[in-house]
Amino acid sequence: MLMDYATALRLQRKAERGPSLTFTLMNLPALLEQVRSTNFPTLPEGLEVFFIDRPFLASIHCWGGLKASVFIRDILNRPETPDTVLRQSSLMS
Repeated sequence: MLMDYATALRLQRKAERGPSLTFTLMNLPALLEQVRSTNFPTLPEGLEVFFIDRPFLASIHCWGGLKASVFIRDILNRPETPDTVLRQSSLMS
């Protein structure tokens, strides 16, 4: 799911107020970079990742071609979440 600027900014601010640690076992930045380069090559490198409490699994926002943010549902921030689930939720965005 791609989102508009205002929604992405609101979610980013909310995530920054209550940052969460990454509990996934895989190297999440490397996994998302692989998904980005393979499936979304026009997005800039160095994705920001935020775990948030929202009804969607994942969403991407590109900030004017300078950077991109990936918002992932916080229920996926678990050590038992397989990398295939995170890969597929990122692809469905």
